[in-house]
Amino acid sequence: MFIKPWSKEETGYTEYHFKLLCIGRIVRNKMKTVLLLIVLVHFTLTNFTVSQELHLKKPMSVSAVKTVGSNTAYIYNIETLKFNDLNLTEKSTLRGVQTIISALAEHRVQEDQQKMKTDITQMNTVIQQQAVLLSKINNIVKQQQTEINQLKETIVEMNNSKNIVAQLSPGPIPRDCAEVYQNGATAPGVYDIQPLNFSQPFKAYCNNTWTYIHHKTHGSALNFHKDWNSYKNGFGNLDGDFWLGNEKIHALTKQGKHSLYIGITTLQGRQQFSLYKSFKVGAENSNYELIVSEYDKSSSAEDNLQYGQAGGDYYHGNRAFSTKDKDNDGWVEGSCANTNNGGWWYANCLVADLTGQLYWYDDGSIQSAFMKIQKT
Repeated sequence: MFIKPWSKEETGYTEYHFKLLCIGRIVRNKMKTVLLLIVLVHFTLTNFTVSQELHLKKPMSVSAVKTVGSNTAYIYNIETLKFNDLNLTEKSTLRGVQTIISALAEHRVQEDQQKMKTDITQMNTVIQQQAVLLSKINNIVKQQQTEINQLKETIVEMNNSKNIVAQLSPGPIPRDCAEVYQNGATAPGVYDIQPLNFSQPFKAYCNNTWTYIHHKTHGSALNFHKDWNSYKNGFGNLDGDFWLGNEKIHALTKQGKHSLYIGITTLQGRQQFSLYKSFKVGAENSNYELIVSEYDKSSSAEDNLQYGQAGGDYYHGNRAFSTKDKDNDGWVEGSCANTNNGGWWYANCLVADLTGQLYWYDDGSIQSAFMKIQKT
């Protein structure tokens, strides 16, 4: 900052008062900002040079002398003054100035500290807000990670299910029990089969290549005196007494030539069989007509089915199926199904009945019977 030089003659002050005036002007100008005050202290303490003989001699700090008439004016250069050159009063004055500067500086420091505290508080508030936001983000990430893990587990379970299905169903569903064993089955039991052009799979009891279509035991708790639809669709328990169903038997036997094996157990416990090498059941529009031939003469039981083709009134070949609500038998005066409490290929009325009376000529009443078929 530029300070206009003065002379004491121009002011009319004594040399002592002139020095005070110079210092006061410096203080007035320097107090505008703390920075300028600090600069003033710097210059004051390091560059203030004043002669010890201020009243009698030319001061050491005079940079120029100007004579106006008989008066001599000393031009002071404040940049060359030193603190040690001042007298006690001047030193006291400068100390007062220093005290003011120190107070101002301290006030500025306090303001800075307060501002710093305010800034720190604001920063802490921002940090806390960011911490809350970060915590929410972490919770969202954890939730998404949990969902991802659950999705991975679901995918693994689905893959395992696919593998199980692939193991249980390595290929097309077998058309009959013969194909069940061709696919590797070895134990007797209930398996899914689906004949050609049949609408859906169904369960059947298989033993080797034979498909069981009927089983009944004397005194069975299962009622065989049922209506047309029951015999059409099947009923009972495949591990016990049952009728597989005329529609299923028709679907199986139309896939090719089949043999029919009838096994009976007499009341005396003797086991016998009748084997027919050609067996077929017609469609529903034929009332599930029984078509049977080629009785195997090695059979231990009588031929009570095929013989009717020769014209016997009581034999069952080429007969339609009858139930309690659909009478297709040859008995004009009555109903064989209702009389014998069963469903069968009744004639007028029977020489064999494996669902109602459990009868087989000429063994009479029997203990149990089953029927099974296989493709030949």
